[in-house]
Amino acid sequence: MPGRKILLVHQFDLNRVTGVRALLSELLWRIPAVSDATAASFESFDRYDDPDAFVEALASRHGDATTVVGVNLHAELRFDYSIRLLDWCASSGRPVHLYVHDYYPKQRLLLESLVAGYRCGLLASTEFIRDAMRADGLDVVLAPVGVPIGNVEQGPLLPRDPSSPKVVGSVGRLVPRKRFGDVVTAFASTGLADRASLHLRLIASSVLGAEHDERLLTGIRAESERHRLGESIRIDRTPTERSDYRGYDAYVCASSYEGFSMTPIEAAYSGCPPLMSDIAAHLTIAETLFPGRADDFLFPTGDTQALARLMADEIETSRRADYLRTRLAEIRDLVESHLSPRRTAEVLVALALQDRASSPARHAEHRRRPIRDPSAISRDVAGVDVGNPT
Repeated sequence: MPGRKILLVHQFDLNRVTGVRALLSELLWRIPAVSDATAASFESFDRYDDPDAFVEALASRHGDATTVVGVNLHAELRFDYSIRLLDWCASSGRPVHLYVHDYYPKQRLLLESLVAGYRCGLLASTEFIRDAMRADGLDVVLAPVGVPIGNVEQGPLLPRDPSSPKVVGSVGRLVPRKRFGDVVTAFASTGLADRASLHLRLIASSVLGAEHDERLLTGIRAESERHRLGESIRIDRTPTERSDYRGYDAYVCASSYEGFSMTPIEAAYSGCPPLMSDIAAHLTIAETLFPGRADDFLFPTGDTQALARLMADEIETSRRADYLRTRLAEIRDLVESHLSPRRTAEVLVALALQDRASSPARHAEHRRRPIRDPSAISRDVAGVDVGNPT
């Protein structure tokens, strides 16, 4: 019988189509696979009508949790639930760690306040987030996230008919930082709409509401109409549990920010060349998977003409696709060894072992500290926009 239990907590339930959801679903079986003495369980804010019901569920279902890991709970999204979770951990001396998947410097004050008030540990999902947090003076441990490859269609590469129109794809939630309007503008700027098509799979934001999503979608469609793309663009709103890039000749991720960018890695694993904005997450992907060729897959964020040149070059030459085909086995090995959720599970199990070993002292320390009123946290960070995980 497991002697330790890690409770993973997130705002959204596991039925949402997001990268974090896919990671958490995989961690629920990977953690016990790493150590059969460590169980894993999950709770979300989504399941409960109010924070009181959430805390009641914690007490009744997870009193045996020895380590709590809250994913992106520092964001201002149902923050009252986050505070109640921290209160629950503090009242029982239960070690709790905030797992930061998105970090902006403006969040430093909030995290400092939470660490001071609740003695919570901080985990960073990527090296560049860890480095940014350390530069702001925060004590943080790296728990690298990975790509749940089981969600990717892994059949053989589909044969391509050279005479068929090329297909450029882009997938993501309807949030501004994904910059789907840039993708449409760049595709139009290639001048190749008669020989290629653009496929956008646009998923609900899960955060900003249906009205916001419709406004953003209207803007994307207006950009398409302005360039008279007609039937050369297809917008699909259907969410899917599995990702299949085998029908794309190129994949575009134009985001202005990603904490950890899963879809370009999934595309490369599938043999589809990812064309990526040059944000930190994408630089890491390009340098890891395409050593010596990273620049062939990157463009300056927001530069639609540079993206258009990459698209046009790939549509006309397929040289990146050819390069991936020759290195596909190696690329898949790199993803499975360096970018796997197995590494995440190993770090979390080690953390649970550490928490268990130090639990008597930690319990006493937590119980001596007063539980903080959520309004005190709000006063500490008054005027600070801590942001949403969008």
